[in-house]
Amino acid sequence: VRKRTLGVKIMFHMIEYVDDLYVLDEDWRHPDFQRLLDLSVVHIIIINDFYSFEKELHDRKGDLAQVCNYITVLARIDGISIEQSMAKLVDQLTALEVKIIQLRDELVGRYNKHHDCRPEPISKEEPEARAAKLEARLEKDLKRLSPLVDPGEIIELNALDAELRILSGELQLAFEPHLIQALEVRLLDLENRVDKELNRIEKILDS
Repeated sequence: VRKRTLGVKIMFHMIEYVDDLYVLDEDWRHPDFQRLLDLSVVHIIIINDFYSFEKELHDRKGDLAQVCNYITVLARIDGISIEQSMAKLVDQLTALEVKIIQLRDELVGRYNKHHDCRPEPISKEEPEARAAKLEARLEKDLKRLSPLVDPGEIIELNALDAELRILSGELQLAFEPHLIQALEVRLLDLENRVDKELNRIEKILDS
């Protein structure tokens, strides 16, 4: 149950973004990759329970029967002492580490040999140019429309203009590929919303 409820696998997936890596979905789902994740999760669970054992025992006022920990559970199941349980878990950890390292080396060798899934570097030039073009367009249209329509009709357009300026500032500060990609998605959405709002106002002028 803890293998599924613990947040370790999510943490592994986050490493991909934090370290600017790129792993294909089929690689994540590969049985060997999943095996590596499962072994790593078990390793972390045992390590966690070693470090938290004394605190859990203290919280339960020294009553081992009230401590639900890998160490105490193994001791109860195998009918051994806490010291023996710890020693047994150390052996399990050592065996796990050997398996993890072996499997990791196999996967790294296979990955490096067969394919490089890293995406091409992402340039900011194109989205920055689009953002600048949209800013110029909005500035021009706001000047044109302001004397022609009720001020309330261009509130949304002014809000979009402010949003665009914020996005442009974020683009200037963005260097990580995943951030640039996210900003490109927001820019595309903003472009569509500007088009929609301008079309709405033009219809008012035509009516």
